[in-house]
Formats: sequence, structure tokens, C-alpha cells
Amino acid sequence: KSALIFGKVEIGRTTFRDIQKWYGGGKAVKQDPSEEAPVGVCFLINGQIKTRVVFESGSAGAWKRITGVRLTKASPGDVCPVWRGDGFANGVLLGQDRRTVEAKLGIKAMHKSDSLHYVEESRRPATPAERAWLLKNFPSEAPQFDVTIAVDANFKHEKLTEFYLTKTDTF
Repeated sequence: KSALIFGKVEIGRTTFRDIQKWYGGGKAVKQDPSEEAPVGVCFLINGQIKTRVVFESGSAGAWKRITGVRLTKASPGDVCPVWRGDGFANGVLLGQDRRTVEAKLGIKAMHKSDSLHYVEESRRPATPAERAWLLKNFPSEAPQFDVTIAVDANFKHEKLTEFYLTKTDTF
């Protein structure tokens, strides 16, 4: 659960409007030119490694609810406001060694390489509001959601250089 929280932002629950209310920041913009591209808003963290944080949402979040967070090394041309919140509740940061990242996430990679890929799938019951919406729009669907949490991390010399976490709920 703590891997899904960055400052006050909970992946899968928080909206862009919440982020702008809590932290400011610009308008969410497309992250690439493709038609179904996620939209995102970026911030900079001035730490040991200057980090660019992007909160994004795609079709599973109706381009409003945050479905992912990406950490990369900031570039000199990045035009993002400075992040005024805490980092991940679990403490994952760029520059940490692989063993520390795996321990903080509570996962163990199957293969040792320069990348870590992890997927966790589960099911959850629909909330009362979701249940009503499903019954109205998709009466033959079961009132439950498939939940997928995915982590992609890249390492160079065993140090974290990129991190991407997504959470999607689908029926």
C-alpha cells in the first residue's frame, strides 16, 4: 500500500484537481503524441539526484484519476514546479541500490539484470457507487474490479535510475 502513496497522492485514487489544490502545478498535458497517450503533470525534486516526477492518468483513470507515477533524472530543460511534498511513503528514491529498492517495495525480482519488472494482480469488490454504475451500464458484468499494480525500474551499476509505478482497476 505505501508504494502507492507519494506525498498525499494515492495512485488509483487521487485526481489532477487534488494535486493542483495541494501542490500547485500546471495543467496536465499529453505525455506523447499518440491518440491514447496518458496525460501528466510534472514536478522537480531537488535532492541528491535532481528528479523529475510525473503523475499521469490514462484511459483507465478517465484522464483525471492518477494511475501512474514516474521518476526520472531531471533534464536541464525541464520546466516543472518544485515539489513541495514528501516522497514515496515507502522511501523509494533515485540513486538507491537495487536491494534497498526491492526491500522498500517488498518485492524480489526473478532475474538479476539492469531492470526490475513486477506485476501484482488481484480483485476487489465494487464500491456502492461503482456497483450502481456497473448495473446501469453493464448489467451482465460481475460487480468487481481486476486490480493490476505494475512496477518497472531501471538500474545502472545497481543504482536506481528510473522508476515507473502504475495501478489500474478494470471491470
